[in-house]
Amino acid sequence: MRIFKIIMLTLLFLLMAAIPVLAAKDSLAGKTSEDVSVWGVDLRSTQIYGNQGLLLGGFDGWKINDSLLIGTEGYILLNPIQAPNAVQNYTLLYNIGLAYGGLKCEYNLNPGKSIHFSGDLLAGVGYVKYVASDYNFSAGSGGICFVVEPGVNAMLKFTDSTQVGLGISYRLVSGLKINGLTDSDLTGVSVNLIIRYLEF
Repeated sequence: MRIFKIIMLTLLFLLMAAIPVLAAKDSLAGKTSEDVSVWGVDLRSTQIYGNQGLLLGGFDGWKINDSLLIGTEGYILLNPIQAPNAVQNYTLLYNIGLAYGGLKCEYNLNPGKSIHFSGDLLAGVGYVKYVASDYNFSAGSGGICFVVEPGVNAMLKFTDSTQVGLGISYRLVSGLKINGLTDSDLTGVSVNLIIRYLEF
């Protein structure tokens, strides 16, 4: 219950941070902030149930005044990871299916430089399901969990509209209730490849 409260407070903080930023686009004086639409693709290498997993993710949001980035982000597990023996049967082999996403807030330090650093926080929910080896998604059981994932990144500006970076993040999972897996089986460090496109 304590972790649930922390996650809810984190989501509330992100929403409160987003409201004044989005409202600042149109001021009473008629001026607009220099907001930029941002989208991108992320690849994350991480441990899932003691095995190496590859997560593919996408981001869509706004970059406000060069420093603050707010939007939504989501990830899905690409490679098959065998489910615990407790959920296997004699006719089908089950793998772990994982997807999660939520609100993301990122702050960039010295964004005008060719190489700069940023810190970010993703807070949201995830869904875990045992998927049959014949890709029958209706087979097996599933469960919802809460996810908080802070991270730090080093970004390189290739052009004014394209950035590539490397990052490291820590995924904290809580509230998972599914046979054979615990929160700690999905909690862990990720090494991230980040590609961002800015649309002015």
